[in-house]
Amino acid sequence: MKVALYYPWVYLKSGCERTIDELVAGSRHEWTIFTNRFEPDSTYPRLRERNVIELPRVSVQRSFSHVAAAAWRISWQKLPLDDHQAIVVFCEGLGDFVNIRNNHLPAMCVCFTPLRAAFDEHYQSAYLERHGNTLWRTTALHLFAKAFRGVDRTGH
Repeated sequence: MKVALYYPWVYLKSGCERTIDELVAGSRHEWTIFTNRFEPDSTYPRLRERNVIELPRVSVQRSFSHVAAAAWRISWQKLPLDDHQAIVVFCEGLGDFVNIRNNHLPAMCVCFTPLRAAFDEHYQSAYLERHGNTLWRTTALHLFAKAFRGVDRTGH
């Protein structure tokens, strides 16, 4: 079976990249890894040998504008899935948005830590302390978090 795997950022040695590495290495299926950020020199060496397709890049910076731009790109990009039978999405917050335009295949989402900026009040407080607890920033954070939680509940 030919399976597509999508994870927005394959550029670290984190739990997500390690799980991708182990899953693909131990599988009998044919995998294509789609990502919007592939940095082979800073992730697990075996991933360099895999069929990785880098899509138009998204930023790894954590600001309102960068996260919003990444969410927009992930939500509206169409993956070249014509010869695949299923898609597995690795998600820490934004990855499952890829299902909005790529919903014609059976899909499975492997969810790691959810988007902390949207769900974790302590993370939000620390962010505001670091970047300035201005009325604009506080209002924007709470509005974006509420909007994200609403979209996230729909299953995308």
